[in-house]
Amino acid sequence: MRVSIRRLSEESSSFSFLSVVVSSRRRTVAQLRSSHSSAIMLLLKFIVMALFAVEASSRCVANGTDIPPPPEPEPITITELPLPPVTSNDAEGGCTFDINSHGTGCIGQALTTFQSGAFLPDGLHVTVTVNFTGAPAGPDPASIFTGVQLILVKTDGSTFCNGDTWKCITCGVPVENAIGRSLTMDYPQTFLDGKRLLAGTNIVECTSDLIDDSCTPDQVHIYPIRWNTTTNTTGPGGNIRELRLHPDNVHLGFNSFTILNGKMGQYGYIGRLQFDPFPTWGTPLSPRYDLVSVYRLFDPEALQPVTVDRDNSSLLHINPQSVMVGELRGFSGTGREVSYIGFPAESSNIDVFAADLTTGKVRRLTSHPEYVDPMDISPDDQWTVVMDTRSSGRQMFMAGMRGVPPLTDIVSSSATSSTRNNGARRFFQPYLIDYYGDRGAYFGQKINAAGDGSPGTINDPEWNGMADPKWSLDGTRIVYWQSHTVPPSCGGINSLVCYNSTEPGGRNYRMMLAHLTSRPPLKPQVVEPISDVVPWGVKYEPGSSTPVLVYPLAGNYVLLGKHFGWANVTLVNNDAGTMIGTVSVVYHDFCDDGLNVLTGSEEDSGQTHTILSAKDQPVTNGLLSFNQPKPSRIMMTQISGGAMIWYGLNQQKLIDYLDFCQLFSLESLNVKSPPHSHPSSQLTNSFSRIRQHTTPSPDSHIATPRPSLSSTILKALIDRFVKDSLKFYDREENVITRLDEMEQQLQIMNLSDPR
Repeated sequence: MRVSIRRLSEESSSFSFLSVVVSSRRRTVAQLRSSHSSAIMLLLKFIVMALFAVEASSRCVANGTDIPPPPEPEPITITELPLPPVTSNDAEGGCTFDINSHGTGCIGQALTTFQSGAFLPDGLHVTVTVNFTGAPAGPDPASIFTGVQLILVKTDGSTFCNGDTWKCITCGVPVENAIGRSLTMDYPQTFLDGKRLLAGTNIVECTSDLIDDSCTPDQVHIYPIRWNTTTNTTGPGGNIRELRLHPDNVHLGFNSFTILNGKMGQYGYIGRLQFDPFPTWGTPLSPRYDLVSVYRLFDPEALQPVTVDRDNSSLLHINPQSVMVGELRGFSGTGREVSYIGFPAESSNIDVFAADLTTGKVRRLTSHPEYVDPMDISPDDQWTVVMDTRSSGRQMFMAGMRGVPPLTDIVSSSATSSTRNNGARRFFQPYLIDYYGDRGAYFGQKINAAGDGSPGTINDPEWNGMADPKWSLDGTRIVYWQSHTVPPSCGGINSLVCYNSTEPGGRNYRMMLAHLTSRPPLKPQVVEPISDVVPWGVKYEPGSSTPVLVYPLAGNYVLLGKHFGWANVTLVNNDAGTMIGTVSVVYHDFCDDGLNVLTGSEEDSGQTHTILSAKDQPVTNGLLSFNQPKPSRIMMTQISGGAMIWYGLNQQKLIDYLDFCQLFSLESLNVKSPPHSHPSSQLTNSFSRIRQHTTPSPDSHIATPRPSLSSTILKALIDRFVKDSLKFYDREENVITRLDEMEQQLQIMNLSDPR
């Protein structure tokens, strides 16, 4: 709910139009009229040249850094992987031989339990969790194809010996081979030996390779995984969720919920898998895998995200290198890093991070304001595939403004993450991001950008990405899955229209394979077992208490901007006095990122909304802040007197013209028309909806809706972007000519005098 004003500057002078008006408020009206054209053209030319500077800087390694330019978009081919036949009758016997003549089971139309998993070592099979339904009663051989099961699916169009493109691994496993198993089968992952799978809190193991015909149900065992959490080693152990296999195939990452002071939390852990064929303690007393040498990936004694200065108890610090694994999401391909969701680096912005398991060095994998969660790092660590809402705009109302320190997140992080979904509907789409993450105008490449968006196509917006996407071991393919939007996320009292699924049998889920066609296969690598010890973590002792997150005590503090300005911060305990319940912040020309200057106040108690104003202020950086305004924020404009009257009379014309200038600046960076998936295309598309946001009203200082583009600017936009699009994609020397043409356009705008 913050508003961002686009602003630019040079170190010694401001080219902000509002700043020009402010500095000119003592001039006569005639002086104002004679200077407005040159002022705007100065602003326009600076915008364009600054953007060309950004473009140029992206083509070489930045001074003083080792960050290369963003990668060019690459060709990606998407195909859909086959699944078992679908029955609309979930009752016993509903899976008839007319539907599946092989008698190898049916799956249902509705999304109940489904999840794509990982590639097998050969790269020709992927693991999938499905829910078989409509099986006949026993002793029919097809009766084993019922309930939640684990299958393998061919990726090359070939078939198994029975003629199917899939094979069920867990169907028909004898009860004595699965004593103590958990019923959960989520996040299926593969071991490199080709004989074992991780599914839920179980390890599925066959005496031969899983893909072999000799791997029959009687040769499969399902072993539970146990984490001991009691001092006397009794009971079933602790609850674990979201398990992720380390690339060394020896260690396992997992998460466990906590409830402290009535608030739910979560910590990430890593431990070593140890098989015990004859356990004598705890339950179940059946062959199982125990988690030993477990480390919690959070140390309350280490550097925390928000701390008080050691020498000055009134100063706060934000520490982006603090490691706090809130939810473990996996490991890098080489196994050196753990990936996770942690404390935000920017207010209300949920990102994924990676921390070196030895040094604790933190790498921010994403920084787009939208929500990200499911992800996987490539085998060579150079790429990340994420499921992100960045194509939806869903989180922009509270995270769109950049450079806001994560202070209110002390009380609001749970609420922030909860807004990403609409009930069961996710708004994820898959994106490919390089090692260095989002930067400049680069926000990754949308993997499924191809298509016309019609029902059933690759980029049909009614198909929503789900967890988790997974890389092939050779780094050339990515498997992901999607669910179709169904009631109550659409239809009925919901204004969104429901569309019928075009999938076989009308099922509402599908599994996709992305082939990165220009990439050579990576050489196979063996990841040696890592140390059990995580130096920056804390070794878990069974029976030990769960630590609480450490934040500054209630009181009044000051946070200094990294560039200039400061913020007064007040932390207030909740009514019970058990934790911080309210965060209040007053910003004084606060600038953390060299781009955005904050002035105003915000307050958050986890229930009330916040208010923040952004001041138009010159800063020492030639970059634009292209962020959607947040409608419930207040913007303060520093104009008065004759200047305010003049600006008020001409406000809409000037705003329309500057919108056009910014669109021109963005488009002129492209030599040729970019693909839809290209970041610049996404930015331009966002500006095509430029009328959706609000602007400040000088007389009320309150953000008000803006009318549609004027006819003059619409004509200019059509002429430039539609009729002359090929001519439009020019380089710097031709852009200057275009600017001269645009200055002539400004002359015919008929700006009014104040009367």
